[in-house]
Amino acid sequence: MLLVVGVASTTLGTAYWQHIGFTFEGLWFENGLRLHPLHLVAAGLFIVPPTMLDVFLLEASRPEQASSRALPDDASG
Repeated sequence: MLLVVGVASTTLGTAYWQHIGFTFEGLWFENGLRLHPLHLVAAGLFIVPPTMLDVFLLEASRPEQASSRALPDDASG
């Protein structure tokens, strides 16, 4: 779920930043507390790498089940 949120945030931020003409106006909250599209991009970039690392570490620490799992017999005959 975190991976989906991170990628969606990055994609939405990039698309909206393109929509407003790649401007940096409002990036440092000059006109009040409004989110700039780059804030969404940054949030996505902070979420995706740790999530991917967690996925890879969980996959690496998974016990090998292929050797203990029996192959299914041919049920057609």
